[in-house]
Amino acid sequence: MSFFRLIPWTAPILIFGAFEALIRWPKSIFWVVPLVTLITFFSIWLLTNRDFRKLKFWNFLISPLLLVNTSWLFLIFLEGKFIRHAFLLVVVILFWLFLKVVFLYFHLRPKYQAHTLENVSSYLNLITIFLLFSGFFNLFIFLNVSFWLLILIGLIATALLTYQLFIVSDVSLIASRVYIGVITLIIGELSLAIKFLPTSNYVNSLIIALSYYLITGLSRNWLLDIKEPKVMRRYLTISFISLIIILVTAKWI
Repeated sequence: MSFFRLIPWTAPILIFGAFEALIRWPKSIFWVVPLVTLITFFSIWLLTNRDFRKLKFWNFLISPLLLVNTSWLFLIFLEGKFIRHAFLLVVVILFWLFLKVVFLYFHLRPKYQAHTLENVSSYLNLITIFLLFSGFFNLFIFLNVSFWLLILIGLIATALLTYQLFIVSDVSLIASRVYIGVITLIIGELSLAIKFLPTSNYVNSLIIALSYYLITGLSRNWLLDIKEPKVMRRYLTISFISLIIILVTAKWI
């Protein structure tokens, strides 16, 4: 038990050190990316009872693996030393939080609070969507990477994150597969339309992330048979107010 208890602390520290190296020496990206991927992979493997053959391991791997890999993509385009370090600290805390929840879920179940895993996954996936599309917009603008290729990768990542969220929420794949497909297509079409907006990459990515929050939140509650009007109103109100704030405060080119 003491060994497993150390993993949620050790892994984030290692990732923090790797990303710090990336900030100091940009060319270290060629070994930092494989390293943080391996750290994430083996952390989840150890915490989920060390069995590659179990689907549960792969389900739990999706969110943290995409988080750390979209983080370095976002990080390399960030400007300002303080902002980079602050962002890195937030990522490490989020990674620690997910590992902590997984540890409690598998190794200290009496202290695990119901619905913690799905709530943490929901917010983690939301942040990952923002980092993902922000990085893709930057790759398209600054490095002229094919937008269609980026959209394809974005669709795959969105489908995986949505699948993971529904699975940890105890929604069966059979019941959720249509929702996963529809949500993925909506995000793909939205990203294609939004790239024409005269706003910054960060604003465009926030709009996509906010849309993802709305449609996954409504879909998840519907699949869980939570259909109270107040729940629907809450998601719609939060999304509408957030969108207004984003559009009003955005710097239009």
